[in-house]
Amino acid sequence: MTKLIGRLYLWLVKTVMRALTKVTITGWENLPDPADGGLLIISNHFSVFEIPFLYTKLPTRPNFFATFELLETAYIGPGIKAHQDKLIFINRSEVDRKALKKGVDKLRDGEWVTIFPEGAITRAIIETAAQGEPTADLPFDWTRHDPEVLLPARPGTAWMAVQTGVPILPIAFEGTEKIEGEISHLFRRTEVKMHIGKPLGPFKIPAGVSGAEKKALLDRFGRDMMQALADLLPEKYRGGFSVSG
Repeated sequence: MTKLIGRLYLWLVKTVMRALTKVTITGWENLPDPADGGLLIISNHFSVFEIPFLYTKLPTRPNFFATFELLETAYIGPGIKAHQDKLIFINRSEVDRKALKKGVDKLRDGEWVTIFPEGAITRAIIETAAQGEPTADLPFDWTRHDPEVLLPARPGTAWMAVQTGVPILPIAFEGTEKIEGEISHLFRRTEVKMHIGKPLGPFKIPAGVSGAEKKALLDRFGRDMMQALADLLPEKYRGGFSVSG
């Protein structure tokens, strides 16, 4: 029954997204072959709508990091429960090494894993989580409105990249932040662009490096990943990341 619900929900999601959006994908040639092994996919998180695109447009279904709050979210909850085999639940109010280790294990097993390095959609949740405070009672927002620009990466993504040595694939979205506001306009499909960048990495920390020096390297890797996303986006989305080169 759970698998049937999962298939029906996935069909519904695809149908709704086709009705609501017109998607242009660039950089398809940058996608590795799933048979090549583990891949860490990073993406901006301007809205909840990046999730269905990443889940349905890629040649293999990736695993996702997700928060337990999504299970109780209207419209999303039933689908989340039906696809739990592809989800890694994480507590974003701490460095959840148990969840990150699950991601590492899947990458080492040759699977694709998707993570949003910024950690959440809204700045309020990101800042609350960074202070180690619970985020479950904060309002669930479908879209970032404060404004829609890239924010710094949290450290977990870089840590996983270092632990596994897998390639990191940046995929940046523009237009997903407009979908929620345009749903009420009949017969208007939101233009969404999905930019697939060239793989990065591997990221490595030299033997003997520890403490503050190791943290500085992880921070730099996090900035490099967000910069790779910024390079795929127009200036208005880049926030504190100017175009490189």
